Amino acid sequence: MVEGILAKRCMFCQIDPTKNTVIYENRSWRMWLNPFPQKHHAFHIVAAYRLHTNDLAALNDDDWRRLGKAFSWVQEKYKFPGGALAIRFGNPRFNAGSIRHLHFNIQVPDGSGRVQITLAKEPEEILAKNQILRVFEKMRQGTSFENLSLAEQSLVRDRMQ
Repeated sequence: MVEGILAKRCMFCQIDPTKNTVIYENRSWRMWLNPFPQKHHAFHIVAAYRLHTNDLAALNDDDWRRLGKAFSWVQEKYKFPGGALAIRFGNPRFNAGSIRHLHFNIQVPDGSGRVQITLAKEPEEILAKNQILRVFEKMRQGTSFENLSLAEQSLVRDRMQ
């Protein structure tokens, strides 16, 4: 995500094929296994709308039908018995999303522990995320990692590759 933010590109419009292998796509949707699955998941599949929007109202009847077809395909392919379908849309303050692009998460627990879908973050989490984004913005504008303050470096060190 850091590379995309620094390059000012949407990671769901231009997915990185070295990290995301597309398993299904049609005219409206592209699906891949989440390369950063959460604990206690058998599957975590991302279904991203092919057009860059964060507005659920942008979908037309054909988009919804194609989503249904994509979901049916992935359920048949991976044979999961159940799970959750979470939609991330609109203001990320209300969906806890990291990427501002309309997408669905198909999450199937493996039964080894608690799984939850976060839809809102605590004010402290939002503040911390904003601090990280400010550092990324400095870097995007040309400040090298080495020229950041030690506090700024500590905020983004684990997110650098």
